[in-house]
Amino acid sequence: RQQAQTGAVVVVQDLLLEGLTAYINLNRAMSMFDYAERSVVNVQKQTGLEQSRVDMGGGFTSDVLQAKSQLAGAQARLARAKGALVNAGNRFRALFGGESSADDYKQRIVVPQDLLPASLDDAVALARSRNRQLEALRLGTQSARAEIDRVRGAELFPKINAVAENKLMRNPAGVLGDRNEQTFKLEMTYQFNAGLASVHSLTAAREALAVSRSRLDDTRDLVEEQVRNAWQNLVSARENASHLDNQTNIVGEFLRMARDERVLGLRSLIDVLSGETTLINAQSDAASAVADVAIAAFTLLKVTGTLDLDILK
Repeated sequence: RQQAQTGAVVVVQDLLLEGLTAYINLNRAMSMFDYAERSVVNVQKQTGLEQSRVDMGGGFTSDVLQAKSQLAGAQARLARAKGALVNAGNRFRALFGGESSADDYKQRIVVPQDLLPASLDDAVALARSRNRQLEALRLGTQSARAEIDRVRGAELFPKINAVAENKLMRNPAGVLGDRNEQTFKLEMTYQFNAGLASVHSLTAAREALAVSRSRLDDTRDLVEEQVRNAWQNLVSARENASHLDNQTNIVGEFLRMARDERVLGLRSLIDVLSGETTLINAQSDAASAVADVAIAAFTLLKVTGTLDLDILK
């Protein structure tokens, strides 16, 4: 029963992580599609303005061509974002079913930072004690050990029965009076199979215990590897998100200065256009990195055995 309950928890945790990942990826895909659409609209606007300047004799045809090149790149990014959004929606629909409005998926899921282990060593120790797969295998090893005791007791040892019997008879055989008979017996039975089936059953039970222990050791190593990978993925995702956020700030400051210099005639349209496109793409990449951090965090919670529905309330 404990094994079945633990197995049910493993399934729930797997499904919960799958659902969280699908939601986060859908949220990410929608955000990236919005950024890609904004980029296309912005490049189209700037390209149209530059084309008007050329038609009026005040612009450069080369700038228009370069702007059109950036427009093609932005449109390609939008096409990829649209495909990713469709795929993310299909995955979400396969898990949860039904159709809902886009606004239902714009709320970002907050990662419970206080539940994340403080260090890699803490994460490994937590997984060793809380990981449900390891717990199920430990229970399996206990069951295999109990099976050895059962086989030994049921098939190799004799059965000893103590029987006590008391009979009280009134007027037996028509003779007035009572007669009391008490019987005590000790019985011993022993089954012997010429083919040594009992010995073979005990050997099979011991081999099953050895297999269970080996599987537990192997899974323990595998879980530790998963924990270390999940920890590194979280660290890398955090660093990547931090760098991309810094890039967004730098590009935003460059764009502000480039626009001012454009007014003074010190910058071309392409410089400003390139800055605007870079900023939108950086914002998109930063939003995607935040999603990676969330998925890595929930994956770490899952492999350490602490992921459950209550952490989302």
